[in-house]
Formats: sequence, structure tokens, C-alpha cells
Amino acid sequence: MQSAKKRGKRCTTTVFMKVLTYNIRGLGGRAKRKVIKKLIAKEGVELLCIQEIKVEVITKEMCVAVWR
Repeated sequence: MQSAKKRGKRCTTTVFMKVLTYNIRGLGGRAKRKVIKKLIAKEGVELLCIQEIKVEVITKEMCVAVWR
């Protein structure tokens, strides 16, 4: 099978994804989780990256509380 380039065609697929990266201090507080949750809903975020410096262990429950 020939590649698209060899056949003289170009493969052009553009995929857009909304990514939010948040450097937060104190994800353990409910108020900050609410802020992130509202931001996710408002902006339609598909991938969330959280940098947390205050909480030593981030539990699954904390992640679920932010995302749902």
C-alpha cells in the first residue's frame, strides 16, 4: 500500500482539543474545586492538568469532585 505522500496527496487532519492547565495551591478546599468545576463547564475543557503544591496526595475522590 502506498503512502498518501507517494500518491501525491496530502493528509491534512486538524484536531482541536480544549486543554486547561492550572497551577493551584490548595485543591483540598471546596471553594477552589468549585471554581475549577465551573471553569471546566464554561469552557468545555476536555483535558485538565492540575499542578498542586500544597496537597501531598490527590485522591480519586478529589479528581471526581472537580470533573463531575
